[in-house]
Amino acid sequence: MPHAFNYKLATPADIALVVKYRFALLNAISSERDAATTAALKQSMEAYFQKAIADKTYICWMALDGDKLAGISGMAIWQRPASYKRPSGTSGYIMGMYTVPEYRRQGICSTLLEKLTDTAREMQLDNLELHASDEGEPIYRNQGFNEPKTIVMEKVL
Repeated sequence: MPHAFNYKLATPADIALVVKYRFALLNAISSERDAATTAALKQSMEAYFQKAIADKTYICWMALDGDKLAGISGMAIWQRPASYKRPSGTSGYIMGMYTVPEYRRQGICSTLLEKLTDTAREMQLDNLELHASDEGEPIYRNQGFNEPKTIVMEKVL
């Protein structure tokens, strides 16, 4: 029988948990760590999540096994000038998808992604964007995500 998880939207009361698992994700994908950078990141994240979760410019769904976090997801709400492709000018950028290793392969990521998608529809966002890891790509494709038709470029400053 599949395990039953409880899903909930993060509130400002959950910020310590959101920050903790944002670091778990960052530490899993990056080897750049030192005490000064970590302290600055923690302070910056706490300030960002405090404001953005409260004003709903960052949506965070969590999967819980009792009172233990099993997975977490996030979606930053981006506002841009309206365009033909984005009539409202509002997009969601999915980030921070992380499942605790012992809970992987139980459908948590897929369910969290569905919850973010449902929330984006309720918020009447124009589209969702993300950068996929190799592990996440099949999940995202299965839920209808594809490469954009235009070249995406960036310049790190």
